[in-house]
Amino acid sequence: MPLYFMPMATGSGVHAAQLAPFGVAQLRYGGQPFCLAASACDAATDASVTANADVRRAADDLDSVPVAIEDLRTYLEGYHVPADWLDGQQTWHSLLRGVLGIFLFVQRYQGEGGGPPIFANGVTLETTLSALPSSVQQALRVAADNQGFDGSVVQGPASLRSVLRAMGQQWGDRPILMGTVTL
Repeated sequence: MPLYFMPMATGSGVHAAQLAPFGVAQLRYGGQPFCLAASACDAATDASVTANADVRRAADDLDSVPVAIEDLRTYLEGYHVPADWLDGQQTWHSLLRGVLGIFLFVQRYQGEGGGPPIFANGVTLETTLSALPSSVQQALRVAADNQGFDGSVVQGPASLRSVLRAMGQQWGDRPILMGTVTL
C-alpha cells in the first residue's frame, strides 16, 4: 500500500482528498499540518498524488533504502520533523518507524500534555527547551511521563530536535498501526 508524507492542506486543497475514494489512513504530526498517509489507491491516483511537489512517497519495498536521502531530509526538516539522523543506511521501514515515533510523541504532547503548538512564534528544531514557554516545557515532560519514557533529556539546554528524536526512539519495537498498515 502506498505511503506518502504530505501536508494536510495546500493552496490547491487537501492531497488526501484525492485518496479518499480508496480509503485513507493518516497519522498526523501532532497539531502540525503534516502527516503520513496510506491508501490502497489505483496507479493513476498514486501517480497524481506523487506528482505534487510537496509530497514524498515511500518505496513499495519498505526493506529498501531511500535513494534521495538528502532530498527527504530537507523535505522533512521543512515541516519541522527532525531528520538529521537519516544517514542513507536506514531502510524505509526503519525511517518510517523513527519518524512516526516522533509523530506519536507530539500527538501525546498535545493530547495528554495539553501542550500548545510547539512551532509557534519562531520556534525551530534548534530552539532550546529553556527558551520555550514554561507551558510547553511542562507539557513535554507530562507527555514523556505519561508514556513511561525516560524524560531526562527534557531539560533546559537540550534542543527541541534532540528531545523529539529521543522521545521518538523510545517508541521501541511496539507496532505502529495506520489503518491496515503495521510498521
